[in-house]
Amino acid sequence: QAPTLVEAHRITRRYLDDSMPVCLLPHWTSKGGMVFSVIMTESFGDEASAREALHALPPEIADAGRIIETWEGGTVFFSHCTADRREGQS
Repeated sequence: QAPTLVEAHRITRRYLDDSMPVCLLPHWTSKGGMVFSVIMTESFGDEASAREALHALPPEIADAGRIIETWEGGTVFFSHCTADRREGQS
């Protein structure tokens, strides 16, 4: 996560290349305010697969990364990413 859009872009330019499909997902919660998350667009079938992909990232990203199973209630999204699909949506 990054506190600003500029920082989120810096992360994607510095650490991630075209072989790792990611998107910037701006979102707001009452607890955290506005946040810009850099998320992988690939969905994983289980936590072990997600954890393996997380550990394959550069250490600077992997150390701060986390697996998102659900979003905090009341989260407002300002973008559509393929990883943000809800059950039943295509």
